Amino acid sequence: MWTPNKPSHWLLLVLVVLFLVTYFGLLTWGRVHDALEALAGNPAGAQVFHAKVDRADAIFMVFMFLMLTPLAVVAAVGLIAFAGA
Repeated sequence: MWTPNKPSHWLLLVLVVLFLVTYFGLLTWGRVHDALEALAGNPAGAQVFHAKVDRADAIFMVFMFLMLTPLAVVAAVGLIAFAGA
């Protein structure tokens, strides 16, 4: 049953809308891509992109970043709440 007062419903709604917006290409990572291209064009930054990194390693790093970021946010909020109490 839909109750508009539950924050979990609003969070789920926001996540679904965000997924649909990115799926249909209305929100892209274009700026990040442009920044990476600019970094790769720099002589100092080009060395980073020539390092041998397997695709599996890159996928693992992105997956771990996506999985650990919410935990870090929860820990930071908990630390702030603990300090405030």
